[in-house]
Amino acid sequence: QVGQHVQGIIVEMLGNHMIVQCSRNVKAIISVLEIYDDIQGVSLFSSSYHVGQHVGCVVIGLHGAPYVAGSILRLSGVVHNPQQGSVVLAQVRRKTHEGVELSYTGPEGPRKGTATETNIFDHFPSQAPSSLLQDESYVYCYIMEQSSMSAMLSLRPSLVGERAKDNHHTAADLFARSPAQP
Repeated sequence: QVGQHVQGIIVEMLGNHMIVQCSRNVKAIISVLEIYDDIQGVSLFSSSYHVGQHVGCVVIGLHGAPYVAGSILRLSGVVHNPQQGSVVLAQVRRKTHEGVELSYTGPEGPRKGTATETNIFDHFPSQAPSSLLQDESYVYCYIMEQSSMSAMLSLRPSLVGERAKDNHHTAADLFARSPAQP
């Protein structure tokens, strides 16, 4: 049931996701974006969690058995219900002819958003701004508009603020910095 607190055991680590066995028939897929709200936290993911570890989760969505979306309980300030005007950590999913598609965590789990070419930098570089981003990189985004289905995002430093200096880290960079798992 959504909102229910459950205990589980990490049964698999998949780069920037983990699978947690909550009961005999239920597993939770948990994204690094549901755990951390900063790029430095993302780099700690693989060293902080390991197969066999017991974790507390709260169910944030049901997406068909035997998997549920889950979110690890945490003390950090992860924004569970980001609103227009919030700055959130997101991951570049893919480049499009209009800009980039990104994903971030909302109240029901992963959300999708887009940033157009004109909303990536404050000053338009000589090449398409999206060409300077790598798929799967982590960036901070400002939520310009959002509906139940999608969001318009901006990576512009003037909107993202101080966190913009940390933008454009690739998943490989962050996970390579993590110490080896025990």
